[in-house]
Amino acid sequence: MLQRIAERTHGILYLLMFAMPVLGVLAVAWAGEPFEAFGMTWPLFLGQHDGFAHLAKYIHESGATLVYIFVGLHAAAALWHEFVMKGGVLRRMS
Repeated sequence: MLQRIAERTHGILYLLMFAMPVLGVLAVAWAGEPFEAFGMTWPLFLGQHDGFAHLAKYIHESGATLVYIFVGLHAAAALWHEFVMKGGVLRRMS
């Protein structure tokens, strides 16, 4: 059971790591603002759409809360494995 929870938590974290930047870029593009990264302005071939921009921004900001929650759960699980289950997980990470 713990293995399934760990796999799903990792899957959600990977999904969020991919989705958050994509949603941020889409929110900027649909707002009609230039997208700047790595010291350059990148052309985004999306038309301005206020409704989509607000939706993407809302999902992006809600996703940030999920990132905090799942990173916290991940850290708590590592500490639990280290100090309760005596698994040596933190030593293996260094």
